[in-house]
This record gives sequence, C-alpha cells and structure tokens, in this order.
Amino acid sequence: MVAAVIGATIAYTGPIRLLALRSVVAPEQLPQALAQDEARMSGAALAGPPLAGFLFGLGRSVPFLGAALASLFSLTSALVVRFPSPAEPEQKAEGGALAGFRALAASPLLRPALAVLLVINLTGAALLLPVMVLLRDHGTSSGGIGLALAGEAVGALAGTALVSRLHRLAGPGVLLLAVAWAAVPVPLAPLLPGGAVTVFVALFTVGAGTPALRVMLDLLVFRQVPDRLRGRVIAATITLLTAGMPAGAFAAGLLLDHFSPAVALAAIAGVLAAALLPATASRTLRRAVWPAAAPGAEQG
Repeated sequence: MVAAVIGATIAYTGPIRLLALRSVVAPEQLPQALAQDEARMSGAALAGPPLAGFLFGLGRSVPFLGAALASLFSLTSALVVRFPSPAEPEQKAEGGALAGFRALAASPLLRPALAVLLVINLTGAALLLPVMVLLRDHGTSSGGIGLALAGEAVGALAGTALVSRLHRLAGPGVLLLAVAWAAVPVPLAPLLPGGAVTVFVALFTVGAGTPALRVMLDLLVFRQVPDRLRGRVIAATITLLTAGMPAGAFAAGLLLDHFSPAVALAAIAGVLAAALLPATASRTLRRAVWPAAAPGAEQG
C-alpha cells in the first residue's frame, strides 16, 4: 500500500519536475540541465538503500513512515509550484486525458524508443529477485547483496558525466539499441564466477548508459511535442515506463515458483534479446537523428 501511494505521487510529480526544469532553463542549456538532474536522481537512488537500512535499525515501521513523509513532502512541493505566465495565451490541449498516449503512438521515433525502454524496465525489474535468491543461495551476506545491487545506481551516477559524449557519438536510435543490447548479458552475470562483485560490475556497466537514455527521451519529448501537449505526453511516458516494473517483478516471482533462479535469469535475458530484434531491424530507429529545437517547443 505504501508503494502504491508513492507511485501515485510519482505520476504527478514526475511531469511537474520536468516542466519546472524546462521553465527555468534556456533551450541551449537543456541537455546539460537534464544530465545534472539525472545526477541528482542517481545520487538519491544510491543514498536511499543505506538510509533505509539505518531507519530499519530504529524500528520495523520507521522506513515506511519515512517513505510516506518523503512522498508527502514531494507532493506538497509539486502542488505549490507556480510556472511563469506564458507570453501568449495557452492553447487548450485536445483529446482529453489520452492525448499524450495518442501523441506518442503517432511519433515514428518515440513509439519504438518507448517500446524498447519499456522492455528494459520490465526485464530490469524482473532480474532483481532471482539475483537476490541466487546470491543468497551461494552464501552471500545481506550486505554483499545490497552492495551488488547498488552497482546500477553507482553506474548511473558515473554515467551522468558521459551523457554529452555519448550523444555526440551516436544518434538517439543507435544509442538506445547499443545500451539495450549491452543489457542483454547482465541477467547472466550471477551465473559467472565472482558472485556479488561480478553482479556489481555488470549492473554498473549497464547503469552507466542509463542517464544518456533518460536525457535522450526527455530531449525527444521536449523538442518534438507542442507546448500544449507536453505535460500530458510526459505523464503518458512516465506511466508507460513505470508499468513495466511491477509487471517484471510479478513475472520474476512466477518464474521462481516453477524454475530455478538460473533458469529464470536465462529466460529474462532471452526475453530482452527477442524483444530487441524488431527494434534493431527498424530503419526508422537506426537512422534517427537528434531533432532540432522545434518552434514553439523551445520557448523561453
């Protein structure tokens, strides 16, 4: 129930965060600002688990109370945000609540990019439980498991410094596919020698590419979506991306009910590889280029 409350606040505060950032950042500074925001998020993800352990030491209910209070603070902050008044009268968004989803479905670039990111999120959430079970069965301590799983957050924090360089090296589609294919062997890392250290390195490697993908998606939305639809498109994007996480966790539980952790991890890697084949064959995605700032989508 606490997780559901937190998820509800994210659905509202996520779009507010990006729109607030865009309202105070000049168009030419937007990529740098988004990368810095990714550093903030990665730092929070890295600090969260140790803080949770400390709070759990104070009492079993304290971490849940802390999460609820933090989410309440986040929601309250979002509610009091006031955006600068637009220079011109705002156009009313057409299409109601589903307008954001329709805009994503109509985009030849955002549609396949979101599909790939959804599969990455789904399989990423699915591998956590089998990894924990396998490491525990091999005698890894709780602290060692926590350290291994922190690899993704550490990699993401380091990867914020690579965002600009990676964006210069490849177009959005090639970058997306490269990071996605690099994630395919990650579920198999716990089956290799090295235990928690190997898992940490694998998660660090894929985590280092995550900020570049998040900034890529934000830039595509900001530069391709009209102002009147931007908030709804961001909300639709967050909804689609987060939908894969509970589905992945549930699928992992079902796999572990019937198969060993090793088989479950191999299945997760296979699902990710199979899902990437259609996207890799798509010329639209492979040949995609970074869009220029659209008139009306990059107003100060």
